[in-house]
Amino acid sequence: MFKRKSIYFSIINRPNFALDLSKNSRECLTSDFTKCFNVNTRIVPRRLYQIQPKQTTNATSTIISSIKANEERVSSFSLKESVKNFNERLKRGEVVIYKSPQEANKFFWWWHIAAFLQFIFWANLADLSWRFQQRRKTEQKSSINISFVDKFKPAIFVGSYLSVGFGIGAIMFLIPARSVLTISILKNGKMAKIITGRKYQWGREKKIPVKNLYISQPAWNGKGSAIFLRSENERLAYMLERSGNFEDPKIFDLLFYKNKSNKKGK
Repeated sequence: MFKRKSIYFSIINRPNFALDLSKNSRECLTSDFTKCFNVNTRIVPRRLYQIQPKQTTNATSTIISSIKANEERVSSFSLKESVKNFNERLKRGEVVIYKSPQEANKFFWWWHIAAFLQFIFWANLADLSWRFQQRRKTEQKSSINISFVDKFKPAIFVGSYLSVGFGIGAIMFLIPARSVLTISILKNGKMAKIITGRKYQWGREKKIPVKNLYISQPAWNGKGSAIFLRSENERLAYMLERSGNFEDPKIFDLLFYKNKSNKKGK
């Protein structure tokens, strides 16, 4: 900010120079202004404005650095308290550290139903194709020349339709199988229990050592709509939605977050 100085003139009188105050001051203001001065009097106008910037840069930087230091001190203290409380809870039993959104469970129910219905659709197509090819085959029995492809064409069509239905169904069932509903750390903190979105008991719940799980992006202040939790013994990753409920993202990062450089070094 800048301070505005008032406008003023300074009268510098050299030796033997003086003001002529014999005339009235009102006359000086209404008539010629120079008549109030002697001939040898010199008027030196000062700068109309004196710009004096406030020296607050150093003070501002000092305040910002102190605020940052206080924030780091408070965050480190709160993290220590969170870790302490987390360890105390682990001694008592299982601790849930992540829950998917509430609508995820209902979505996976409808997703399984859609996967089953689409397979029924492709199975009906295969059945219609088989009947059509059989009817056409009986009509061509009178002809002597029947190609090799025509003999096995019904089976080829049926197999292709069923393969498409199985392939789409497998992909649709794979998505909830790798989507995480809850993650819990078991007692003593050595094992993690992952419950996926599968609606059948086989493979729905898994127990994996915590040291074998890792994420490449942090849950705290991370980007993207999903977090991929990987296991060292599995090719496919588990998917967590960022919109889910993390009990404490910093604790989650302490458990699973590993940089690629750190992982390669290990």
